[in-house]
Amino acid sequence: MAWYGGVGTRTEVFNGQVTLSQHSLFQLGALLRLGAEVGPTRTSVLAGLGLNDNRSGHAGASVGGEVELLLGERLSVALEVRYHFNLERELSRSDPDYLTFGVGSRLRW
Repeated sequence: MAWYGGVGTRTEVFNGQVTLSQHSLFQLGALLRLGAEVGPTRTSVLAGLGLNDNRSGHAGASVGGEVELLLGERLSVALEVRYHFNLERELSRSDPDYLTFGVGSRLRW
């Protein structure tokens, strides 16, 4: 589960009035991580399925990659990039595909 606050904006123009609105993203799903360790780093390919809710709710998927640097026996820092897209393409809706970048730490046990 993930929530990204204020990750997108939308500009609408109606009768000369410009409206700018912020959007957040909520995701609920599963992620498959396949990787290999080489020395103090782990490189992984990521694939996910889930429910996304930004402007409207829909089923989505993601693909991407991750590099994790082991800082010790139990602590690491991970860098991730994923491309997210809608699995329910409809011509009447224009939910955009998007790219996310992540930086975080992990504690192993």
